[in-house]
Amino acid sequence: MVSEGQAVGDDFGTHVTLFLQEVQHFVEDVLAPRFSGCGAAAECPWLVWLLRIALLQPTGRGGSLGAARHCVITGLETAGWIPAGDADAEMLIQRVASRAVCCFAKEPFMVVIPEISKMERQLLDSLECLSFHCHGGIRSIVFQGPPPQRAWSYVYEYLMPAFARRMLRDEPQWALPPKHGPLNGCRPVFARTARVCAAARVKERLFLFVLREDDHEIWGVPGGAVARGPNGDRSFLDTARREWDEEVPCNAWADSVDVRHRLLLAVSKLNSSKWVSSMNLKEPDLSTKGGVSCTAWIFVAAREAFFLESEWHSSGRRLFDIREPEHEDVFYKCDAREDLCKIHTHGAHLMEHTAGTWLELDFASGWLKAPLPGVRLRADVAMLLQSRPAEVWQFLAGLPAIDLERDGVCGIPQYCYPVLLSTVGVREKLAVYRAMYPKLGPVAATRLLRTSLTSKDGAPYDAELVQRCLECGAEATEHFCGKSVLYWALVHPATCGPVAQWAAIQLSRAGARMGRHEVKAIRARLEKEEDQDRADDWRSLASGRPPNPRPSLGRRRSSSDSTVSTPAEGKGREKGAGSSAPRLDGSQRSVRRRGAAAAPTACQ
Repeated sequence: MVSEGQAVGDDFGTHVTLFLQEVQHFVEDVLAPRFSGCGAAAECPWLVWLLRIALLQPTGRGGSLGAARHCVITGLETAGWIPAGDADAEMLIQRVASRAVCCFAKEPFMVVIPEISKMERQLLDSLECLSFHCHGGIRSIVFQGPPPQRAWSYVYEYLMPAFARRMLRDEPQWALPPKHGPLNGCRPVFARTARVCAAARVKERLFLFVLREDDHEIWGVPGGAVARGPNGDRSFLDTARREWDEEVPCNAWADSVDVRHRLLLAVSKLNSSKWVSSMNLKEPDLSTKGGVSCTAWIFVAAREAFFLESEWHSSGRRLFDIREPEHEDVFYKCDAREDLCKIHTHGAHLMEHTAGTWLELDFASGWLKAPLPGVRLRADVAMLLQSRPAEVWQFLAGLPAIDLERDGVCGIPQYCYPVLLSTVGVREKLAVYRAMYPKLGPVAATRLLRTSLTSKDGAPYDAELVQRCLECGAEATEHFCGKSVLYWALVHPATCGPVAQWAAIQLSRAGARMGRHEVKAIRARLEKEEDQDRADDWRSLASGRPPNPRPSLGRRRSSSDSTVSTPAEGKGREKGAGSSAPRLDGSQRSVRRRGAAAAPTACQ
């Protein structure tokens, strides 16, 4: 069966792709370590364990979604390590697992089993009945395409479109008509993430609740990917509630917000086809030069009690403390891997934030102010509000007012500190850096370039910052401590391969020379590279020939195609949102346990 709208070539076959979604972390943390060092010949040995467990569920082969909702898989089940009692079933499991190809081992984690039979398809479909503590699930999707390739381009061209078609066929509620962004007014677009904006109105003043990402000191709103497992979300409002309860665990959704006053706004974006993300979809009828993405923004009225408990001045001029949930095991991202495994095995709670606060929104301009200095906000939040969408502004104007006089509060002093802009959460990072540095001279640009690439603060740099510095006349041949800035861009330990590669390509095109130190650094990157297309680009770069933009699979590059400007970005472990902003203020990255001392701020 050929998927609708998909071209067929001579080498096309019928395959199945497994999209693990949030279950990726279960495999990485619980199953994969048990197979390491055991000499397993198969590329995905953990698939044997999952298939054995799936066959033991009430639905057996070809189980229907939701039938095993009562049984949560923890990874502690011993049955997964014992061959299936049915010899034919065990032989089928081994045959399927031995042919599995991991096309992409990062997010999105996608495995392909090529040239499947009807019985193999039924076996793989049984994975969809498995429930996990993360509320996500495994999707088994039939598609037609060429033999699997370990490359993002293959995932983008074939696997993600097949996933989106399957989801919209079975659960059409995940498609939203964009009401904001470049696709405003177009047909509904598949959305994989939701953001929650809790808002409050005090007389004529408006406030927005934000949380601090403790690992890179960036502020944003609650939210994350939709969990589409048997025990997962059934609507974007479900996603909003679950994400809120996970991120603000001691202030329950029902007690913190009033869903009678809410707005769902679909915001669209156009992306480079090289942006590695499960949100990046190939939609040729909407964009011929790259991918598209859509995010569900849910604006909701905050309840009065929650606002007064968490507002800076009302709580004693301090940040709102995100308390740990009672009667639950709690772990932080900085904890040991064996402890974090308990999130999957025992349903322990992952604390993603330790602090929150409110920002004041200027209704006339869309700009934000903070009650304390140094607040750096995700760019997707800031830029959405600065664009002042009509529906959002109408919703905010109609919010029920909080009566402070009735609560015995004299009033809230004005917030006077401007909110700083981070590039986290926005595709158009170059536009953000142009706004940050509108009049950067060559000397200052060279200094910024050198500082960003040689910083040891533990945070990654953005390739778009390199691009902005070069635009402003920075010297691509600059050296630091006897090594070129190209070398430092390549060896930067916190920056992922795709970003480092794009920065190196730009520096090479601007005149940076490829010496033996740079070639050695590229070889080190190449040893860790899993994407075939990107590996070819590394080899081209090492030979002194910066690679040209790669045309999409399945079509010829025409003379009208523009150069792809933004490569893949890294994604955070749970919520992920791309590589974090460079630490231009010199502050240090920190991940703290509850009770650890916080870094002093100007107002302390």
